[in-house]
Amino acid sequence: MKRRSFMLSGLAASAIASGTLATPPNNSRAWFELRFFHLRNDFERPRLDVLLKDVYLPASSRLGFGPVGFFNVSVGSNMPMLIALTSYASLGAMERALDQLAGDAAWNKAMEEFSRPKELVYTRMESRLLRAFASMPAIEIPPQEAGRAPRVFELRIYEARNLRASLTKIRMFEEEEIAIFRKTGLLPVFFGQTIVGTGLPSLTYMLAYDSMEAREENWRKFINHPDWIKLRAKTGYSDAEIVSNIHSCFLRPANYSPIR
Repeated sequence: MKRRSFMLSGLAASAIASGTLATPPNNSRAWFELRFFHLRNDFERPRLDVLLKDVYLPASSRLGFGPVGFFNVSVGSNMPMLIALTSYASLGAMERALDQLAGDAAWNKAMEEFSRPKELVYTRMESRLLRAFASMPAIEIPPQEAGRAPRVFELRIYEARNLRASLTKIRMFEEEEIAIFRKTGLLPVFFGQTIVGTGLPSLTYMLAYDSMEAREENWRKFINHPDWIKLRAKTGYSDAEIVSNIHSCFLRPANYSPIR
């Protein structure tokens, strides 16, 4: 079947057979796609916002996938850039959603209009497919108090020199580190092992903060927390042993993002 969608196709199915998953198959763990739109400039950007806000977001509710979130990179490389986060309950649910989206009349009409020859909105798209950690099997949407200012989000990617090192870091997060995050006010949104993407092997996660000042304060609490000091001192658990590179960028939710 030919699929007309900017979403990742069924390519990911082959990744299951690669033996790279951190834990045995478990259908209760969500799959996430991070779609990176490298914007040409900010002048044509509203066309993409309209597509995501008025067409893609309603389609996610109508077709039963999500949560979804949309974020502008405020500090990071390759700016300007917009990141779309989409969650699926399973890999099978992702495949069904792609098929349904490809047959959705409203989506196809909007894509036809969006694709007509005009000035470029973005120069390139990139995608990462992630599988949720077993200990955090779905997106955790931050509390949505009425009237509060949008949060600051941070997307962090940890690359490792080999698969064993990456799985060790995942185990470290699963068993203790995420719990220390929560104790020190660092608010997790998702954690996922990268199954398809660049810079493999790697893991990707997102945190939310009330402000940049809160971010600095909570990270200080984390670094100085006795549980973290004890954990990082364990043999084989230091960053020098299991993490080869860290990429980080700060995000602001778009005004139509359900995650904010």
